Amino acid sequence: MSGEGTDSELVRTQAVTVLRAALLSRQGVADALRACWYRHPLFASTLMSESLRLRFPPGCDLRLVTAFVARVRAGQGGAAGGFPGREAEAVIRACLGETALLESVHPGQFSYPELGIAILGRLFAEWHPDNAQLREWFEHVGRATVAMRENSPALAGGEADWYAAGMHQSPFAAPMDEAGRSEEA
Repeated sequence: MSGEGTDSELVRTQAVTVLRAALLSRQGVADALRACWYRHPLFASTLMSESLRLRFPPGCDLRLVTAFVARVRAGQGGAAGGFPGREAEAVIRACLGETALLESVHPGQFSYPELGIAILGRLFAEWHPDNAQLREWFEHVGRATVAMRENSPALAGGEADWYAAGMHQSPFAAPMDEAGRSEEA
């Protein structure tokens, strides 16, 4: 059991390290976000909520959130109506403390990880912190992740279940081009 914990800790640490390097180099950010979301979901979700609170401080005009969601949707391409904009706005606003919209959106209608990847992708497409800012921000998010785990013991169980189910090794964690190649083989 202790080896399992050590392995999952290594997976989490590597995911955060790779994401930080990708954000600094601005290379492979989408793939690093995807890997981090599946390999360290608690850090990734905390990164999203903390970054959204930084981007949209208390009292900000909610039209800025709606415009941001429109940019996320546009960046996703695909067929009209293919991106769950209503759900994305509900998730963002829940991260900002307004949960009423989230209650009207059924979680079976969208994938939280995929939505989080899209939201974080747009956030970092618009915000390019330098090395010092990113180091400070990741330290902040790391502390917030520890606090989340300590204040919500159910998260630790959910995280253990995630790794026990092998979700960190899911094909969804692979870079999109690698996932596509493995399907062709």
